[in-house]
Amino acid sequence: MTPGQDLKICCGGDMNMADELEALVKQIKAKDLKEEAKKRGIKTSCVKKLDLAKQLPREVLEELSSKG
Repeated sequence: MTPGQDLKICCGGDMNMADELEALVKQIKAKDLKEEAKKRGIKTSCVKKLDLAKQLPREVLEELSSKG
């Protein structure tokens, strides 16, 4: 096994979910992402888009990605 395979096995294949989330976030404008986070009381100052996305529900991210 390669080190990457070990990681996928121990994490239950979550590496693929991280890649999906990253691809989804790339389609969303930072402004829209921050607005949704603020609505939910999530701190947005000095926070990366990906870190904000991890705190939001998947449905919200999918809606924003289809919008933008």
